[in-house]
Amino acid sequence: MPPLLVLSGQDVESVIRDFAPEELLALMARTFRSLSVALPGISSPHRTKIETDHFVGLVMPSRIAFPDEGGTTAIKVVSLPKGKHSGLPASTVVLDEKTGSVRAIVNAGTLTALRTAAGSALATKLVGPANPTHLALFGAGAQIYHHARLLIFLYPTISHCTIVNRRPNERVTQLSEKLQSEHPSVTFSTGSFAVEPDAPPSSFNLESVVREADIICAATPSDRPLLQTKWVKAGAHINLVGSYTPQMREVDDDLLHRAGIVVLDSREACLTEAGEVISSLSSGIIKQGGLVEIGELVDWNGEPRVESCQRIKDGGTITVFKSVGVGTQDSAIAGAVVDRAEAMGKGYRIPYD
Repeated sequence: MPPLLVLSGQDVESVIRDFAPEELLALMARTFRSLSVALPGISSPHRTKIETDHFVGLVMPSRIAFPDEGGTTAIKVVSLPKGKHSGLPASTVVLDEKTGSVRAIVNAGTLTALRTAAGSALATKLVGPANPTHLALFGAGAQIYHHARLLIFLYPTISHCTIVNRRPNERVTQLSEKLQSEHPSVTFSTGSFAVEPDAPPSSFNLESVVREADIICAATPSDRPLLQTKWVKAGAHINLVGSYTPQMREVDDDLLHRAGIVVLDSREACLTEAGEVISSLSSGIIKQGGLVEIGELVDWNGEPRVESCQRIKDGGTITVFKSVGVGTQDSAIAGAVVDRAEAMGKGYRIPYD
């Protein structure tokens, strides 16, 4: 058995910088396409949940294999802390495709955020505005950082980015400063959507931010809408990646109604876990026919299926992508990162026999 490869968080950060954004979008396009056409090499059983006093543990096995290529079998373990803890500890075990032994253990905290952001960026390119200038982001974690980074790279027309957090704090300030240093041509600002009773007066106006936004991304575990649907302008695109239970929701039913057709990462997963989708179907705001998987909108090479994408754009006054995350995304990104890390000589090799 070859030595085990261990990739730390720092190793992963170094390796992902070697990927061009277009590579990441192409990888997610092929992943979603494989899922939608149910290739024989695809396996993504529903996650197993373990409740503890301090966190909820999720175990997610999956396998993906593209045509004429080898596959990746992986098991991701992620913890959702209870209480006031930041970050989502996550690790992915990648198996050797020939022997079944453990090939690598990867710090997956960044990978989860990256693959989610790549899915959102793909959806935005497929059905979103062509030349956006204003980006609004709800949340202040790694998900938001990678959404901002990818979208600003893919859309040089973006000139303004507003990060909206529940409350003003050091975390959102540091995120804004980091993004500003990396993208000096973009004007960054911050604000909060939860006003404390004793909070000092603020010039921040959430309604104005939303009304100006061409692209809105939400990555919060909210159980109530973050914005009013009437604020969202015609032609805007919204990526919803925060809610992952039937009780959570980042927008109300009316917003999905305005979209007409909602793009999903996985129909099966969203019908089980996406609060916004479950609520809208239950109330009759949208029908099963108004749900389309993103894998139905791309070809194997990542190119858009033009007529299918145009149907989404014509379906309503805005476009919406809802993602709860699927295991095949994890196996795809983990396999790609391990391959690239080996080529770059990154990580630690540990004898395991």
